Amino acid sequence: MNRLVILFALTAPIAAFADDPTVGADAPPKIWTEQNIEAGFAEPAPRAEEGPETYTLLRHGFRVGYTYANTELLSSPHVSLMGYEAQQTMVGGGTVNVIFVQNALIAGLNQSKLVPTFNVLAGVEIRERFHMGVGVNLSFTQDSFDRITPVPGMISAMGVTLPVDDAFEVPVNLSWTSEEDGYGRLGITTGINWKQPRR
Repeated sequence: MNRLVILFALTAPIAAFADDPTVGADAPPKIWTEQNIEAGFAEPAPRAEEGPETYTLLRHGFRVGYTYANTELLSSPHVSLMGYEAQQTMVGGGTVNVIFVQNALIAGLNQSKLVPTFNVLAGVEIRERFHMGVGVNLSFTQDSFDRITPVPGMISAMGVTLPVDDAFEVPVNLSWTSEEDGYGRLGITTGINWKQPRR
């Protein structure tokens, strides 16, 4: 009996001391980061938020097509097109991407003519399918003295890209190129694209 009384007398002040809210009020418990800094560990840097994945997609391939050119230099306004095109797409992770297009075409083969024409365009691509752009056209034609002369102009184009599989696509483009007659040339091209992402 005496032992129980002595044990109760010792534990009662300790329990009351632990329940006292004023005890240790001037020294709040340390958080985990402060304890690690005092132990010599560096504070971890805040994690950077991951943004959308961006990369450049390269498309290139052969082109064939048709253009209506109302010019006296050709025996007919119906002109064939054949050449090669490259397109760089800057994919930003959203709905709209930026595109740059370069192509080199030979016109007039259906009339036994060689009329080189070059185009450079900049524009946008929407949902990786629809695209439009404007740029510079440079054609080399023969004048009345059979001299090859460069003729600059403006070109605007729009089109759609039809997927075939992961590596190939079929683009269909409609274009308008300025001419001195004020009406210009209308053309349509199609072909095959190879895709190669460059990260």
